[in-house]
Amino acid sequence: MSVKAVLRKDRQRSDGKQPINIRVTRQGNASYVSMKIYIDPKKWYADSGKAKATYPGHHELNKKIEEKIIAFEKAENKLLMVTTEVSAKQVIAKSEHNELTDIFKYCVHYTKQFDNKRQRETHRRYMTHMDRLLEYIKSIGFRKPELQFRQIDLQFLRQFEQYLIDEGLKQNTRAAIFKNIRALFNSAINMDEVIPTECYPFRKFKFSWEETEATSLTEDEIVKLASVKLVYMSDEFHGRTSWILCYCFSGMRIGDLLSLRWSEISDLIKIDHEIRKNQGAAKKGKKSKWIRLTIPPQATAILKMYKQYNDSLPKPSQYVIPIMEDVEFDDLPEAIKACTIRINNGLKIACEKAEIKKITTHSSRRSYATIAANTLNIVTANALLKQSKIETTKGYITSAAADKLSIENTGLSKFIPMIHE
Repeated sequence: MSVKAVLRKDRQRSDGKQPINIRVTRQGNASYVSMKIYIDPKKWYADSGKAKATYPGHHELNKKIEEKIIAFEKAENKLLMVTTEVSAKQVIAKSEHNELTDIFKYCVHYTKQFDNKRQRETHRRYMTHMDRLLEYIKSIGFRKPELQFRQIDLQFLRQFEQYLIDEGLKQNTRAAIFKNIRALFNSAINMDEVIPTECYPFRKFKFSWEETEATSLTEDEIVKLASVKLVYMSDEFHGRTSWILCYCFSGMRIGDLLSLRWSEISDLIKIDHEIRKNQGAAKKGKKSKWIRLTIPPQATAILKMYKQYNDSLPKPSQYVIPIMEDVEFDDLPEAIKACTIRINNGLKIACEKAEIKKITTHSSRRSYATIAANTLNIVTANALLKQSKIETTKGYITSAAADKLSIENTGLSKFIPMIHE
């Protein structure tokens, strides 16, 4: 087998730089692996396959090339212990497979599935948690940013947990970190088979989530929130009206409210809204989920106000909530996250002025559930909320019963005063 670092002239960029590739040749067939580094050919030794001293950081680059070549040679030796029929592509695959025993490299491999606009937050969360793990191993004397799965045993996890506690991380934050590390272990064992099952440390290491106190408003507090005078179209105004709309729309989640378009509202009377998380599934031919309901008068008054405001803008938005960035479907997650933060901050100011406890937009769903359960019954409340855990109950609801539910939802908002400009 021949392994050498070469420049790919056929992949030259407009600035004249060429990519460095490791060429693996076996039995007359060659395969290439990109180093993802471009270099000026004048700073490259073609014969030896190394960077010249004129290239900044040539020592580090040549070391990386040497390590990559050694990794391929080791991979070939392991394959030859099993069979003599080994191709260059098999050597490359085996080498990359061996590198995945490092949890940091495996995380990069695993999170490629999340590196898109719709799941960017999940990708960011994994990277943040790996940064925490990297900070820890540096604190205990690791010189290289490398950590083999085999090194993560029960004692390691317990010491890492104590480190996170000392750093002041709350229980649920710690649990989220360990949940993602466990997901990497599960995938490395079951999906990619890069480590054996005996390396799994989570049979004995347990972590738990802290139950947070659910916050909801009483009818009197909702009246105070709806009645307080706020600056028209300010952030606190949008925070308050968004909360009221979520409540009036059968405890709608804030993400679904922010993705609600004017085209999904018929004459300010009915909503026919495709739940944003299921729109991607619908494109693949799967059944989508919808929110269909009759709009209560209290919500209609807000929508009329927003419609007039939206129509007066030089470029009217397709979304109901005016401060929602007018983006396409694939950019919705980031736009919703940014707008939710802004709305929650405005809502806190509105709560201070209304002299009620500080809440978030999600408390509208809890408040609706509590009032609906007390006013009607738990089964009807769950049906109105469309909660996934009672699919059996919802299966018995006929279209006629659904109309009745829409009427009952309207009744649950009667105590809320109208909001005007």
